[in-house]
Amino acid sequence: MNPTRNIVQSTLGFETWLRGQISVREPDLEVKHQFMADDIFMFFRATFYRWCERWYAACPSLANAEQVFAVGDLHIQNFGSWRDGHARLIWGVNDYDEVAMMSFAADLVRLIMSAEVAAEETPLCTLTLAEICECVREGYYAGLKDAPQPFVLERRHAWLLRLVRAALKEPKIFWRRWLRERTQPVGEDQVPVALAARLRQAMPKDVPIEFREMHKGVTKGLGSLGHQRFFAYTEHYGGPVAFEGKNMAPSAVLWATGKSGKDIHTDRLLKGPGRPSTPHTSTHESWLVRPIMSDCGRIDLAELQLEETAQELNFDQERLLFAMGYETANLHQLSKGRDELNDRLKSVKVGALKQATLTMLELLQEDFKMWRKYWRERQKAAGAPQSASGGLGRGIKSNQ
Repeated sequence: MNPTRNIVQSTLGFETWLRGQISVREPDLEVKHQFMADDIFMFFRATFYRWCERWYAACPSLANAEQVFAVGDLHIQNFGSWRDGHARLIWGVNDYDEVAMMSFAADLVRLIMSAEVAAEETPLCTLTLAEICECVREGYYAGLKDAPQPFVLERRHAWLLRLVRAALKEPKIFWRRWLRERTQPVGEDQVPVALAARLRQAMPKDVPIEFREMHKGVTKGLGSLGHQRFFAYTEHYGGPVAFEGKNMAPSAVLWATGKSGKDIHTDRLLKGPGRPSTPHTSTHESWLVRPIMSDCGRIDLAELQLEETAQELNFDQERLLFAMGYETANLHQLSKGRDELNDRLKSVKVGALKQATLTMLELLQEDFKMWRKYWRERQKAAGAPQSASGGLGRGIKSNQ
């Protein structure tokens, strides 16, 4: 770790390290840099490497708390729905790119931070930072009372099923956008040989397969923007079938802590005991292969405006954050006993989570402003047009 680095030096250092781990799509990194300058929530999502670097230096007490295999890059948009191997609709964490051994508190603080930053962008979200902390902590505490209980939306959690259904796109629209706006054909010779073979193995047999890649500038995960992604697509028995292959790198935690290693720990959470995993999802030679499905989606705080009253909206937000805390406890129990986590949680009160979040939010704001200035100066020097969005440009809300 080098706490004296600024965000620009940190980003350049991390990306140099990343190039030593995987093949990087350089144009996508440029797009990522632009997104980082446009919006503070996008900046937060795209810079987990910097968050880690700041976390260990700014919050050493919590950073050294009980260690678990943590999600790492946890935020409110890291939760979504999918179908498990028994065709049941499941809700929970659906991105495990940055799994690493970290303090259990790292996931909690990062989740709370993301909710606070998103709340600033959501006019109808009136939750204070203290209330967000309470919801997440209470959910986590509840999740430690029994053996892990994933969110299976078949008989229970009717309120969550309602939100999931409202967030999902109509299948016809989903596939039309995926084919026309999000991906484009690519020659098989452009796809790494090992991945092409793996994708063919996942697809229906004896059918023509089209390989595809993401359109430039289309995001599917800001943290991994720059990683190679390829898709296999076909029409089979009257409908579309598609699989994605995404190149994975070791967690940015290794870079932030100056440790060496090539291990990728995705499967520790993705395929942990009792976890309802998506069928045909697998990891192979640093590639994550998974099906593309229209009934996979996430619920944003901004989408909780379904003709509800302010009281109903606030209740949904609280329940959603509680469920996120609960699901986080589900995952932490895969590597640490609930009694140990319960004992440590007793000393991490709402006030400690709030203070750590405020500390990290202040550093986030500082980094965002510096990166935005750097990027604008770089674009101006290159004669490039400025982003139309103009960025968020606001501080973190003050109703703490």
